[in-house]
Amino acid sequence: MTSIEAVEAASPSVAGSSLGGDRTLVRAALTAGLFEAIAITRYDVLRGELSWRRLLAALAWMVAIVAIHAVPWTVLALALRRLSPSWRFKICFLAWTVGVAWGRTLLDDRTPMGAGWLLGVGLFLVWVAPDLRWWRIPAWANTALQTAGILAVGAYGLLGRVPDATYALRDRSLFLATSAAMAVVVVEALLRAPRALALGMAALFVGSFTIGLIEPSAAAPNVLWVLVDTARRDHVSPWSKLVLTPGTTKLADEGIRFDDAVTVVPKTPASVASFFTARYPIHHGVRSLYDSLAADQPTIAEAFREAGYQTRAFVDNAYLSSGRGYGQGFEEFDGYYELARPYGPLRYTSWTVLADRLTRRSIHSFDSQTSARVLTDATLSFLRSSHRRPFFAYVHYFEPHWPYYPPPALAEAHGGPPDGKCDVNLIDHIGVGRGAMIFQNYLPEAENEKGRRLYAAEMENTMTEVGRLIEGLDAAGLRESTLVVFTADHGHSVGDHDYYFHHGEFLYDSSLRIPLVLRWPGTLPSGVVVDSQVRSIDVAPTVAHLLRLTSFPRGDGTSLVPLFASPPADGAPVAPAYIESDVKMFSSNTRREIEGLAGKLRAVRDGRYKLILTPRHRQLSFELYDLVADPDETRDLASDPGYADVRARLEAQLLTLVPPTERTMLGHFVNVGRERSLSTQTPALEQAPAPDPNQMKMLRSLGYIE
Repeated sequence: MTSIEAVEAASPSVAGSSLGGDRTLVRAALTAGLFEAIAITRYDVLRGELSWRRLLAALAWMVAIVAIHAVPWTVLALALRRLSPSWRFKICFLAWTVGVAWGRTLLDDRTPMGAGWLLGVGLFLVWVAPDLRWWRIPAWANTALQTAGILAVGAYGLLGRVPDATYALRDRSLFLATSAAMAVVVVEALLRAPRALALGMAALFVGSFTIGLIEPSAAAPNVLWVLVDTARRDHVSPWSKLVLTPGTTKLADEGIRFDDAVTVVPKTPASVASFFTARYPIHHGVRSLYDSLAADQPTIAEAFREAGYQTRAFVDNAYLSSGRGYGQGFEEFDGYYELARPYGPLRYTSWTVLADRLTRRSIHSFDSQTSARVLTDATLSFLRSSHRRPFFAYVHYFEPHWPYYPPPALAEAHGGPPDGKCDVNLIDHIGVGRGAMIFQNYLPEAENEKGRRLYAAEMENTMTEVGRLIEGLDAAGLRESTLVVFTADHGHSVGDHDYYFHHGEFLYDSSLRIPLVLRWPGTLPSGVVVDSQVRSIDVAPTVAHLLRLTSFPRGDGTSLVPLFASPPADGAPVAPAYIESDVKMFSSNTRREIEGLAGKLRAVRDGRYKLILTPRHRQLSFELYDLVADPDETRDLASDPGYADVRARLEAQLLTLVPPTERTMLGHFVNVGRERSLSTQTPALEQAPAPDPNQMKMLRSLGYIE
């Protein structure tokens, strides 16, 4: 008797098996299907929230996912019915394994490096281990080996996707392990005691009608926070003379416009962390592109949730995910892979991926951009739904980001190539390299101009979607009951200061100035313009002030309400902005010499002047600009004797803002005006952790490394 036949003989009967009474195949198909079904619905449907609606939806999707697995197993088993049970099972398992691996490979979905060993383990446990001559094990142990092999292959199909690769490996592994254990328990209960399982499921779903039902809170205003990634302020109306975006002009006319708003760091993860926490990067800890926001950092979303708000996020950026800490406080967090949802949760199953890649190709790669229209549609669907509680919704557009592929009609209207094909977008395919384009741009000016025009078209397209979102909000009857925050995480350089189509490595205003509007008809004044400098870290304290969220700590920011409640007199001091760059990401950037956190540029900006510090080997380099007389920052005043007092004042401000450990590292410039050479004995600042291979792949897809 073969090992498979022994297992079947020891197994209880399963009446009406869709696999012709082959109990081993039934167990295998159920295990494969339920493992994916439980993991996917926990991650994509339940999302940690238990309510009867979600549980019923999860059950329906689980049935669909199990069915997807049962069909190919059944068809193949029937086709192989003349073979022995042992070979029939092994061939079905092999075919399923090939399908899992093939679907994963076709999608190129950031499969974790080295994860292929799971396929090898699965094949060994199912094909080799049970039939080893010296391996004498009872039938139940053989079943355990087969189950472990199926779970290993299933884990290969899910690892890095459910949950996504931004979660810590330990958290991903624990999630999959618990899902696997739940699948095994359910399969055994289904095979051995189906009636008891049915009664238990019925009790669960009856009880679920009392789970997660939150009583509506007293009438309170809503908040819609809209942020556009990589948005130059001079490409947004009413500030722009180049791009006309009527939706944002109307928003500014109906609200409060801040004409000198700046981000405190021109890179998305750190910038958004500063928005959410009202803290500088030196305090919230996100200092590089691949850092995560720590769980002990209080966020504005957490404050809203504690106040009884429904909190939702719609985020189209690979580096802002729940797994990296940005989901803190959100009941539901739709990351960029959850926004476009072809086939619903089925899109995570390997067989669906395989069928889609060979037909419609509706499931996009994990590293591709989502259309701004898709993001708007998803948010509008939420806004138009019934709300038992006030909501805080955060919406993050990504589409203006490089590479620039606007809709063909808009590209053509701006004078760019309709198909988006130009050297700026295809730089890696013409033998130049992304870094060389950014820092030593040798492209013909005509090609650079095409890139600028495509970026302008991207901006118009995205701002049109922002306008459509606000129109939808108003049409849903939420105009007077919703505070709208409209802003950007940072700007973008398109050749300014010989820095092309990038952001984060330098601290010029093209990458720092951001649009900022607050609109709340009937509560906030309309048509007000605030000229004073404000900072990104001031936005959350302002929102908390307006909505009386006393649980949110102010952090490093301050409420802007006094600025528009009683505008300050001309010449009144403003809070300085302490600004830092990203770490150096390109060896092509020869204007920065020092790697890691130690080499970050640092700046202080007071609205009129800005002082930039660039660490170099054995010296510190400074730039000083008068932003009123020279808004394009073309004249460096650092060595001008007439501005010595200004430089000394700003250096003193910078000194108070730089953390002590970094101040020491920067050369002990405790007394302004003394020798500023770097000591060879200065302790080195802790370096940022190196990204893992999957992060490197994402960095390349976003153009942040070569």
